[in-house]
Amino acid sequence: MIGYDLDVKQGKRFEFGKNWQKFLSRINEESIRIAENSLQEMLGIHDFSGKRFLDIGSGSGLFSLAARRLAPWFVPLIMILIQWLVL
Repeated sequence: MIGYDLDVKQGKRFEFGKNWQKFLSRINEESIRIAENSLQEMLGIHDFSGKRFLDIGSGSGLFSLAARRLAPWFVPLIMILIQWLVL
């Protein structure tokens, strides 16, 4: 066993999907609002009008959702899942 599967077995990574389902059971309006506030503070932007937001490696997608609610006209989301990488 090498790579991704070994990392999962050793607890170094989460198996994609299982941790996300657990996260979804806990997300609520308050956690989304906190993410919106965090995004505004981190970027120093409170008005997202006319802004574009690109979330690469979005994990749970919570910040993509927050950005979508702050600037509902444009939020691309890119999620690339690589389970095996052989060097």
